Amino acid sequence: MPRQLSDFSEKEQAIIEQMGYSHIPIAHLEAFFTTAQAMQLDPRLKKDIVLIERKSKKGGKTYNIQVGIAGYRKSARKIADSKGLSIKVSPWKYAGEDGQWRELWSFKRDGMPLAAQVTVYRDGEPFVQTAMWDEFAQTFNDGNPMALWASKPSYMLGKTAESLAWRQAFPEEMGDTNEEAEVEAMRRQDEQEEQPSIEKQGGGLQDAVVVEEQPAAIEQQGTSGLTKEEQGLLDE
Repeated sequence: MPRQLSDFSEKEQAIIEQMGYSHIPIAHLEAFFTTAQAMQLDPRLKKDIVLIERKSKKGGKTYNIQVGIAGYRKSARKIADSKGLSIKVSPWKYAGEDGQWRELWSFKRDGMPLAAQVTVYRDGEPFVQTAMWDEFAQTFNDGNPMALWASKPSYMLGKTAESLAWRQAFPEEMGDTNEEAEVEAMRRQDEQEEQPSIEKQGGGLQDAVVVEEQPAAIEQQGTSGLTKEEQGLLDE
């Protein structure tokens, strides 16, 4: 018999209600709680771990387990402590058109970095991940970066690379999660694939109603135009 909301524990039901997850399919809720438990994260802390709703390719809805950089770091420390592992993170490195890696990057002097690279060491074993600007940076239609990608590009690309490295180092616990930039990249891809069908049905993009990605629990907008989650990145 399929599982119902009533089958979740009282604590889980309270979290589902508190976080606004009641409409989410049971399978996604189960995956969310299982992942939060494996990563030893509090599912009520959206800055660490949260369910993000986006449109699926078939026109419905799908959900991603999004983890923030603070969540990955916190989880890695807890997992390492519980398993007696040693962990270490290299300094963030950046490369431009010359292909040379360096730790210091000033976008006002050097422009936007083309890539960021981070190495996570798990018991001395290196896990290297590189995040490319073209793959992850959130931009407007004219190609200019938006929000924190415009004001803090090295930080945004660096934390994306570090998140990928943590996930590679701890695939069993973190393998089913996504970093914020990855979720946004998926959303942009969904929109690009949807545009041709919209143009055929409505005669042009001007006739279309674009549905933006919505967190499962809607964020309040700050006066700066950033969500609280984005503003929280500035405090990390």
